[in-house]
Amino acid sequence: MRYTPMQACTGSYEEDTASHAAVDAFAGLAGMPVIICELHSMLAPTLCGFAGKAAYIMTDGAALPIALSRAVRQLKKLGLIDVAITTGHAFGGDMEAVNVHSALVAATAVAGCDCAVVAMGPGIVGTGTRYGFSGVEQGWIADAVNRMGGRPIIVPRLSRADPRLRHQVVSHHTLTVLRDICCTSVTCVLASDMDPGFQGSARARLADAICRGTHTLVSSTGCEGVERAISQGIELSTMGRGFEEEPEFFLTCAAAGNYARALARRQEK
Repeated sequence: MRYTPMQACTGSYEEDTASHAAVDAFAGLAGMPVIICELHSMLAPTLCGFAGKAAYIMTDGAALPIALSRAVRQLKKLGLIDVAITTGHAFGGDMEAVNVHSALVAATAVAGCDCAVVAMGPGIVGTGTRYGFSGVEQGWIADAVNRMGGRPIIVPRLSRADPRLRHQVVSHHTLTVLRDICCTSVTCVLASDMDPGFQGSARARLADAICRGTHTLVSSTGCEGVERAISQGIELSTMGRGFEEEPEFFLTCAAAGNYARALARRQEK
């Protein structure tokens, strides 16, 4: 917490002279896919969908210590997170970065990752109002990725079981980010293997925000990523609800990872 009695020096990778050459040589993200999630519960299924050399960039939009995340410990142990980078006021990652822009440089130029997943730590700040939630960071992070030459992929927040009307089918958070916050075009992914009726409803809800923001809505499969998570004993839970209650939520996260994997493979060629 900068300039308070709780301020502590954690050390940032930017100050490490061993990283300077790689950082100085950075010329852009060169089309690297960057998946931007709103909730920490999206992290595990997204990385299970990608299943490659990936960085997790943790923002300070929610919990600040990365040690609070059981998911990160498990994903690192399973090799699904190659490096964890904490940014801003968040702390405790393998690397510390001053901001998301610098963390993206670290992910590619220093760690050599093929993809980055950006998400806040456990929790979220929300007020039930149009702009009063910390998930608005999805929008400006997507803009940063575009400016740095990457491919921003937004994971929409879907729900069939949330009792709050504003979060049902497609959360108002996602619609606000796509319609009002993003200043550049992004790709938004839906799972092609979700319930067809729910998919139709989600597409209808997203249509205006996608069109207004000149974004692209694509489909990819999510089953493989979800099956990978389940087979490796990775907990799938969002707001206290599991895969049985929220299949579309987890399938779409995994589909975003799968879509990013296809992009990364094209980059390799």
